[in-house]
Amino acid sequence: MNRTKMAALLGASLLGLTLSVASAQTGSLLRSATPESLTPFLKAAGYTVTLDRSGKQPFLKLENTDDSTDFYLDFLNCNASSCDGVFANVLYDPTDFKQAPTLKQVNAWNQDYSTQAFLDDAGKPHLISTYSFVGGFTSANFVAWIKDFYGDLNEYHTFLDKAN
Repeated sequence: MNRTKMAALLGASLLGLTLSVASAQTGSLLRSATPESLTPFLKAAGYTVTLDRSGKQPFLKLENTDDSTDFYLDFLNCNASSCDGVFANVLYDPTDFKQAPTLKQVNAWNQDYSTQAFLDDAGKPHLISTYSFVGGFTSANFVAWIKDFYGDLNEYHTFLDKAN
């Protein structure tokens, strides 16, 4: 066997070992996601979860039990057994602030954070983040994403307070 093939096989073996160890450390790889299958992970992370299937696509309302802050998870491209992705979002009422934020202020946020902010047509500030289930995911990674979004949600509220 030539050196190139041997190196490729060794590299593939080590990659497989690395992926197996990583998977064992972060939990089992999940191949499908529904609001119902994710609810236990969210409850274990300290959120009160309310499912709504009244529209075209399902969504979850999450409330942090520590401070009653709520936000939503809107599921994307769902069929009977799984959804392709989800986006976390929160909408702020501009009357909660001394002055409604400007587009310049919202764009300043977007330069520093992976969660994205925007103003809708009515000038209401939103914060969103997208997560894909395609190809598999772990519950640990999903919950970490939720916690990151929640942290940014609180920072965004503070940012909007200071922006005015």
